[in-house]
Amino acid sequence: MAFYLSYPGYYLTFWAYESEPFRFDRTTRKLYWFRAPRRKWPGYEPIPKPGKPEIKIYDWENIRAEVTRNMVTNGNTAGRVSYLQLAVLDPASGQVLERFRIGNDSLAGPFSDRVALWETIRRFMEEGPDAVPDAVDKFQRVTLIDFWDACNPLTRLVESTTGGERLWGRILSIPATLLAPLLLLIGLCHWIAYRTARKVSWGELDTTVFKLPPTAQPKVNLAQAQFEADTPRRRRFVFILLGVFVAEVVAFFWWGLTLRRLLIGY
Repeated sequence: MAFYLSYPGYYLTFWAYESEPFRFDRTTRKLYWFRAPRRKWPGYEPIPKPGKPEIKIYDWENIRAEVTRNMVTNGNTAGRVSYLQLAVLDPASGQVLERFRIGNDSLAGPFSDRVALWETIRRFMEEGPDAVPDAVDKFQRVTLIDFWDACNPLTRLVESTTGGERLWGRILSIPATLLAPLLLLIGLCHWIAYRTARKVSWGELDTTVFKLPPTAQPKVNLAQAQFEADTPRRRRFVFILLGVFVAEVVAFFWWGLTLRRLLIGY
């Protein structure tokens, strides 16, 4: 039973790629999908397995967008999840050959976000990059400190949220640090998964199709620069969380020794 439950987690940790991205190419008018090999495992979605990834190629003219909204429930509450999926059509019959989701699911979020995502893709392919807004810079967590900080409730003290969310976040952040052992373990697991994830490589497509110059300079990521500038703060907050963890360990052993003495003395 333990092997059955842990086997998918093992493969997700050591054989999964960091992502399975899509690339839309206006020159070739094709959609490229980096797809990792998978194996079936009873009771789970197909999980990654060792092997060469597959790059699936679709003609843009045979792509149809479908924005779907479903009701989901966990037994106590219910909500709507919206997602964008692309349908690949048979050019001769118009029948759907394949469907796959693209972008993130929007749980209990505006349905219009998924529509806007498709409209951005469509405008890029039909009108060009000038017709869509610039991509929003995102930062990347790299070090163990970064991943521990992501689970650190003290970070809520300096987040830029407003209103009731910020108030309750600050109120609950202090007592939530008592969960330091669990939070540190979660952050450690996320960091291990990040370090063991395999990098995405498009191979010769980068030079033959996408035609990226070998010495292309990456765009300056302002979000990453700002994130790295905040490193001293993250370290301080993580050290506080580690201090709480050490204090809890010491208190646990002290309580155990005290209880043992009482029982023996009794």
